Amino acid sequence: DAKAVPRLTPEMCVKLSSGQFKLKWQGHGTFECLWTSAGVRGATPTSIWRPADLVPKGKLQGARRGSNAVKQRIPLGHYARQSLEAPSEVMLLEITDEKHSGIFVRHSMEAIRQFLEAFFPHPLRFRK
Repeated sequence: DAKAVPRLTPEMCVKLSSGQFKLKWQGHGTFECLWTSAGVRGATPTSIWRPADLVPKGKLQGARRGSNAVKQRIPLGHYARQSLEAPSEVMLLEITDEKHSGIFVRHSMEAIRQFLEAFFPHPLRFRK
């Protein structure tokens, strides 16, 4: 049962003077360990990590903590290290939905989700 490939609609292609989506390389420092060689006798210290917490949090405090921006970071793969320590900081592509960001707007993730599905689809599973 194949998932439908998202299509661009005319509403998604309306040109704004500043653009709805901003793309920027951003430093990222939160990772989840997928595998390590710890406990493997005689193995060189090695580990594999993937970026975690891909929706950046703001510095605001209170009941509505978080950022006023609707954004998502895009992982472009996993990171292998010749140590057991997480990567300190790598650059990830960050997409910000300028139309749904700010203090007085509804922070809907739907448009950015559609944008990501259209331009950054998850790779298909490998099959032999």
